[in-house]
Amino acid sequence: MLSTRRPLWIIASLLLGLFSLSATAAPASYEQAQIYACRAASSFMIYRGEGLQPAHGQQVQADLQALQNVTQPLLAQGDAALNSALQNLVSQLQEGMQYGPEEEDMPWAYPSNLSKNLRSFLKASMDAEQRQGLSSGVSPKIQYLMTQYIYSAYFGLFEISRESPDIYLGQTEVQLIPQIEAAVGSETAGTDAKTRTRWKFLKTALADMDSSVSSNSTRSKRPFAPLVVDRHGRSLTGLLLQQPGT
Repeated sequence: MLSTRRPLWIIASLLLGLFSLSATAAPASYEQAQIYACRAASSFMIYRGEGLQPAHGQQVQADLQALQNVTQPLLAQGDAALNSALQNLVSQLQEGMQYGPEEEDMPWAYPSNLSKNLRSFLKASMDAEQRQGLSSGVSPKIQYLMTQYIYSAYFGLFEISRESPDIYLGQTEVQLIPQIEAAVGSETAGTDAKTRTRWKFLKTALADMDSSVSSNSTRSKRPFAPLVVDRHGRSLTGLLLQQPGT
């Protein structure tokens, strides 16, 4: 298991936790639910991969709280599928927080089950969104691709929904990066310069991921940088949520 500990991340993690909680002040949306589900899963992977550091554990709890706060208003219409998917994902993440620090302390199937429960929640959210004639912007795609990257850094190849190649749940960096680039990276995308610069930096790391292999290896053979990707990616999706139409 890779370890990329950086003491400065403690400060950044706490700040990101505050940002996560601030999402509850905005009107709840399925887009936010998808983003915070990916964030919660990613922060758990970092917590686990970085040796159960307390600051990372606090980030997991902050993301879980933000996920539940954002999703609860969406359950007012009695969406049993979304509620069940939420409970399954939250319960599994909370269970994972109880495992000891050694590799053998965590069941070998846990990472795969976590990715499955994450995809189930995202699909339930997308289905509910579609039933109401709504659609999300590009931010969930960015956060989902970041989750694939972070999973690959610590656990190996992330299992996508290969039976659904037409939606982002069944896509990897090969399909998602061009879509995000068109929506965010080009000067005609309607995003500001700060957002485009942030995406350019993030794209370099995400494009180095190789979903065609199952090993913890990048295309360039350089080490993964999950903490950097998580920090910059959260900042990017935060900026996009403030820009209508993206």
